[in-house]
Amino acid sequence: MAFPALPTNGQLYTDPSGRVWNYTAATLKWETVGTAKKNNYVATVTPAATNDSSQGYSVGSLWVDVTANLSYTCVDATATAAVWQPMSQVYTGAAIINVPADYATAELAYDSLLPYFLETDVTIQIANGTYGAVGNTVVHTFKDTMGAGRVIITGNITTATSVIINTGGWSFDGCSKTVTVGGFKLLGTSATVGNGLFATNGSQISINHDIVVSTFGNAIASSNTSNIVSTNANISVDTCNVAIQSTYTSTMTINGTGNITCTGIVSYGVYADYCSSMILVNTGTLTVANVAGSTTGASIMCSGNSRMYISGSSLALSGGNAGMQVEDGGEITCTSPTLTTTDTLYGIYCATGGILNITSAITCTARVGSTGNGITVADSSTISSTGAITISGFVNGIYDADSSNINTNAGQLTISGFTGNGISCFLSSVISNNNPATKITGGQYGLQASVSSTIFMLGGTITAATVNGVYSVNNSTIYIPGITVTNSFVGYVSNLNAWILALNTNINNVGNTTNYNLASNTASVDGSIITWT
Repeated sequence: MAFPALPTNGQLYTDPSGRVWNYTAATLKWETVGTAKKNNYVATVTPAATNDSSQGYSVGSLWVDVTANLSYTCVDATATAAVWQPMSQVYTGAAIINVPADYATAELAYDSLLPYFLETDVTIQIANGTYGAVGNTVVHTFKDTMGAGRVIITGNITTATSVIINTGGWSFDGCSKTVTVGGFKLLGTSATVGNGLFATNGSQISINHDIVVSTFGNAIASSNTSNIVSTNANISVDTCNVAIQSTYTSTMTINGTGNITCTGIVSYGVYADYCSSMILVNTGTLTVANVAGSTTGASIMCSGNSRMYISGSSLALSGGNAGMQVEDGGEITCTSPTLTTTDTLYGIYCATGGILNITSAITCTARVGSTGNGITVADSSTISSTGAITISGFVNGIYDADSSNINTNAGQLTISGFTGNGISCFLSSVISNNNPATKITGGQYGLQASVSSTIFMLGGTITAATVNGVYSVNNSTIYIPGITVTNSFVGYVSNLNAWILALNTNINNVGNTTNYNLASNTASVDGSIITWT
């Protein structure tokens, strides 16, 4: 290598390999002092992740695309994963970008905006048609744009299915400025993998027109402190594992007049998990249909210390393991007019510290051959309900266990068609109801309290129990000042230090083979008492 002739002290020289040399006159020597940054001032394309350290680029390297008149700075030169940040240029293009006239796809149109600062909003208008090949599994990641302007991606605002986008999913990653979408159908390839519309890492998505999502693992999902808001849009989801999900401290809000329709769902229709929030305050309907005959999942699921608020919508839930399920510290507040569950193993399932506060009129109808309960509360959980409750089928109508609590307040209870117990309270649990018109028909036991549990029922009728109409056992207590038991095998039974308080007028009810097993206030040999008042 030939150095410059007659150098002076401190003179610098960059050799062909990019090394920088310094000349010291006192020693008459050239010594390396570093490497010059490699720059590309005559590129004709955008820099890629492969324009990296293996090509001599380093943090601070410059890249000028002379074709697009754009400049980039390298902020990470990791091999095969280099990151080039576009330098500041103000967007001066059209306020409306037409697809496919200006760009072939919405994805390409959006990416064309990334190098620029947007001073005003830009709309990507997608014409009717089908975009992307059938079976496309490529996930497109939308990054945050620069500047105060936002991006609006709009298809057909009247008929969303007129714009079909075959894709492996749309992922919005770190989009801190709201991206507004609507008026199209996202079509995937598998009901078990991938996300249709996915917001992650603090992204903000607004759905302002109808949207259809089909054949994804998760249809619409918000994750990692992101937020999705839908206003007045109809949301249709089919053939997906999870329809609408909020997870990892994220929020999903659906309001306005739109309807939510989910069909062919494998696991969960509406799902909040990992300290997230789900707010459904739309005045339309919420319909979730799990795959017919499915024994897994739930139409509505809240778990992992998440919170869900449902108001306005009438709820029609069918299929799966449960219609509504809340567990693991989750909490649901539901003020919808009606909640109907059909073709499920469990109607409502609340467990492991779950809380359900509900004012809806509830109707739970079991799947043929169900082995579950109409309403289950277990493992220190709580249900508080004020609306009428109608339960048919199932093994037990209401099952309360393991230090749990059910308070149905003044709502009328109507329970029939069960094979086990109309109401079963077990292991230090409590059930209370203040409505005088409770009706429990059939089954083996009308009311059963066992192992230090308590049932309070203000009034009503128990009819045609094949074993016992009212059964209190193992240190339990049943207060039924207004309950009448008729046409049952045994009317009232108290065993093993248990207690029943019942009306004196019910001592000789019609149709019971044996009406009671103890005289009033006379303890049996096991300490049990029936008190007739």
